[in-house]
Amino acid sequence: DQIKALGISSQGETVIPVDKNGRALRKAIVWLDNRSQEEAMEIEKEFGRKQVFAVTGSPELMPTWGGTKILWIKKHEPEVFKKTHKFLLLEDYLIYRLTGEFVGTFALYTSTLLVDIVRKTVWREMLDFIGISASQLPEITESGEVAGKVRKDAAEELGLSTNTVVVTCGMDQACGSVGSGNIVSGLITETTGASLNICATVDRPVMDEAEPIPCQCHVVPDKYIVLPWCQTAGMVLKWFRDEFGAPETSNGAKAGKNPYDVMTELAAQVPAGAEGLVMLPHLAGAMCPEFDPKARGVFFNISLDHRKAHFVRAILESVGFMLRRNIECVESLGIK
Repeated sequence: DQIKALGISSQGETVIPVDKNGRALRKAIVWLDNRSQEEAMEIEKEFGRKQVFAVTGSPELMPTWGGTKILWIKKHEPEVFKKTHKFLLLEDYLIYRLTGEFVGTFALYTSTLLVDIVRKTVWREMLDFIGISASQLPEITESGEVAGKVRKDAAEELGLSTNTVVVTCGMDQACGSVGSGNIVSGLITETTGASLNICATVDRPVMDEAEPIPCQCHVVPDKYIVLPWCQTAGMVLKWFRDEFGAPETSNGAKAGKNPYDVMTELAAQVPAGAEGLVMLPHLAGAMCPEFDPKARGVFFNISLDHRKAHFVRAILESVGFMLRRNIECVESLGIK
């Protein structure tokens, strides 16, 4: 009874088709899954980048966006598409599991290509092209609205009260920026997890074709966020640990230390600049500020003098330089 209300901050773009009973009809297609590249190009051919950017705030057509994933399901899994009652994102799915209500937020659907972020409505022309109706989406609301109360079965499973209220939230980056106090224009926050994300709060949608950076609905009423991001940041370090860091993982475990701490201690042994070793961290394509889905990661200027410590340092520095480059792009839009 102590928990009066809860909300769910979730990753964006992960699509879950469900039937009338809210049961998933297939495994979720997660945000980083790029299987719908062809579908993204079909949408670009139909609408053009300029129109998509002006309506949705997404400057590039890429398979990350939820609408492309739904179109992929239509083309490649027609039986699943035909049986789908609702196409949900992760927050909506969990809200349904908790309350039995199909409710989503503009602050999460903002990166699906399915909503007009200026008018705060579904983009019907896009829905028509993909072949779905607005009724196949949840009720899309502002953040901070009551979606419902926790139903009995969920309450018993989680140890909650059926009087606990479930409140709509939004995408993890926007919610995290609120936790950092980034709720008024002029503030910028940054998060480096699997990806790198910068959130700059603005009072109105900012879509500048000269500096095409994603603009999305904020979880704060009447605010937006300019959100340049890189798909792979901390994920690059994880990849390196998994493929080349077995000794650090083993030694860390013996010493009771996190393997990442062991790796960063290695990096600290090398001077700034990694003695000429340079890395590009685009292991799954480049997003901002230059968009290139075919870009791939590179270690450049390798010599016989470079050790594992240099490679770890080069990875960390590459993410740092991407952060700097994207902050410079935000500033070029006049956002201070």
